[in-house]
Amino acid sequence: MRERLRAWIVALETFVLEVMLGQRQGKRAALMRGGLFFHSKIFSLAFKARQALYHVHILRDRHR
Repeated sequence: MRERLRAWIVALETFVLEVMLGQRQGKRAALMRGGLFFHSKIFSLAFKARQALYHVHILRDRHR
């Protein structure tokens, strides 16, 4: 069971890397690319919001 899970994880990691590098084509690759793009936009938005909170001093650089 553990080896099967490990093999599945390695296959998934290989697939995602090939999608990111543009080496994979097809519907699953396009769907993965869209999902990665969507999540990158969410991450970017969260990062910008965090920066804004530091800028207006709602979040602080150090504890008091």
